[in-house]
Amino acid sequence: MPEARDRFARRMLLALNVGEQAELLSGARKLLPASAFSALVAQAREILGPERWAVLAGRVGIDSAAA
Repeated sequence: MPEARDRFARRMLLALNVGEQAELLSGARKLLPASAFSALVAQAREILGPERWAVLAGRVGIDSAAA
C-alpha cells in the first residue's frame, strides 16, 4: 500500500499550485505525527525539485534543506 500512497502524493503535489501545496503541508503539520510529516516533507522535496521545494518550504516555514 505504500506504493499507492506515494503515487497519490506525487500526483497531488504536482497538480497543486504553490499556495495549495502550502495549505496541504501546513494542515499535515498540524494533523500528522512528526514521523509521518517528516516523510511527507522528504517526499515533497524529492518530487518538487530544489527550486520549487525552496519556494514551498519558505511559505510553510520549513528549512529548505530539511528532508
